[in-house]
Amino acid sequence: MKALIFNSIGEPSEVLRLENIDEVKPGRDEVLLQMLFSPVNPSDLHMVRGRYGYQPALPASPGAEGVGTVLEIGADVVGVHVGDRVICIGTWNLWRERVVCRASNLVPVEQHEHQPNPGQLKPAELVDESPLPKGMRERVETVEVSTLKPKA
Repeated sequence: MKALIFNSIGEPSEVLRLENIDEVKPGRDEVLLQMLFSPVNPSDLHMVRGRYGYQPALPASPGAEGVGTVLEIGADVVGVHVGDRVICIGTWNLWRERVVCRASNLVPVEQHEHQPNPGQLKPAELVDESPLPKGMRERVETVEVSTLKPKA
């Protein structure tokens, strides 16, 4: 699966790489999510730079908020079903195609016609308003994790 990974602390445009990593499986009280959207927050960029209160063990992915669809549930999970759209909170490493999240960290999201993609950051917003460094803004086509590609 694809993930934005950093193996060292530094400027996001220099240390973030799109890599293929091993697939993940949920534990008994966890779910597997297909990530749909994860915003680019200043805190994510500060974490990559080593300037945030929480620093993950490396290699790691940024991303502490996101919306996903439940693909699989652990044996002890109740109240969450395959196909549910949820917000994942209190979890890190969300700039990946798929993530494992504790079921207790999920908040259900109803999909409305007027809001088909909650949390989506459109490419125009990324270019015009993003806290990403200019060099990275020029290389990003979209912020949907499953289709994030460097520009040629």
